[in-house]
Amino acid sequence: MKNKSMYKSAIESSDYLTMSETIVLMKIIDLEENNISLLNPREIKNDLNLSHTAIYNAINKLKAKGIITQLNVKKNCYRINEESLDYLYKLSKKI
Repeated sequence: MKNKSMYKSAIESSDYLTMSETIVLMKIIDLEENNISLLNPREIKNDLNLSHTAIYNAINKLKAKGIITQLNVKKNCYRINEESLDYLYKLSKKI
């Protein structure tokens, strides 16, 4: 991923995502390697201070918005759509 801090600041300032989506996406970006992130919601629950339900709902909403894609290679493996993050970054610069 090009610039994690640039994307994270854009995500934090965006009104496009809910608080839960923002928190989960930030964790996905932190765990990212080559735009792939292995994220076990049960293991990160305490780190994020969110319930299992909130984490799963946020993941499903991020998938529906096209920001992440679940890979069938391994359970809880997600690909980050960098084009969507670029779009959020551009939106944050227009504000």
